[in-house]
Amino acid sequence: MAMCTTPQEGLHLLSLPKEIVENILSYLSYEEISKKRLVSRQFNEICSSLLNTKFQKLQNAMLQKFQTIKSQMPRRESSRRKHPLARECDIIETLHMRLTLLQMAYGKHIERKHCCFFPGAVLDEILNILHYINSSENLGRAYKVTDELFDLSTMAMEYFKEKIEPTFPEINFFSSDLSSISSIIPFKASPPSQRSKALVSSIGKMSTRSSAESSNTKYTDLKRCMRGCATTVCRLRQEVRTSRAKIEAQQKRMVEYNNRLEQQERKLDENTKKFDALLQEFQKCRAELDLYKSKRHKRRLNAMPAGCGNYCTRAKVKKPDPDNCSNAK
Repeated sequence: MAMCTTPQEGLHLLSLPKEIVENILSYLSYEEISKKRLVSRQFNEICSSLLNTKFQKLQNAMLQKFQTIKSQMPRRESSRRKHPLARECDIIETLHMRLTLLQMAYGKHIERKHCCFFPGAVLDEILNILHYINSSENLGRAYKVTDELFDLSTMAMEYFKEKIEPTFPEINFFSSDLSSISSIIPFKASPPSQRSKALVSSIGKMSTRSSAESSNTKYTDLKRCMRGCATTVCRLRQEVRTSRAKIEAQQKRMVEYNNRLEQQERKLDENTKKFDALLQEFQKCRAELDLYKSKRHKRRLNAMPAGCGNYCTRAKVKKPDPDNCSNAK
């Protein structure tokens, strides 16, 4: 009974194992996870590891997906545009390019644990775009789909370069390797000039080894991105040239049609003027004819004797002869 009466201590979230806390936080969006880093140091470590791992996974996934889609596409540029995977290839290529740019800005500081990949809204937007690609059949154009991602990533990089990166310590590429130089190079009783030469040569070798792989991968990624950008630029230039040629041809046709229309209008004005002149002459002739008829009629009436008019009117009307009518019967 004594065990039942003792108050039970509340279970704290951070007392759970790290894997369980990560599983709980995985139900949140990455933007919320980046905000939860301000709770405590343990939350900062857990949320930072989640953000960094997701960032690395998306980079590898986009690279593999871009390579698989590009292998399925034809090599000819004209047939590539009509391929059903053309828009998906453009979207994945832009995602891969934005992730490589973010890696160039944040990667060296994430490796030295100066910070984590804190812009979680960028990761959420990439996941939304991938869900859109998997769920929809008719995909939109790449610049429309990735417009929000472009804005978020550029704002994140600009803010990081202006506000956060100046507060970090300067990156010395040889500081981490200096502790292991003594184990690699055994210094015996040698003059100081030989020691310095051996030290400089070992530092150069180790720095080149460590940075060669990362620089090669970045260089290949940038080369691929530049090739994709070059193909899109060439395609856009060809479209601009064709559209300019069409516009010039249409302008020439418009000029020809305007000239023809002006000529027709001039001919129409000339014909209307001629028609008006002919109408005026016709009206004058008609008036003169009416005047001539009236004068002629008056002359005839004046030339006849006084009783001739009544006689002529009587002579015109003839009465039927009764004898002729009886003979006809």
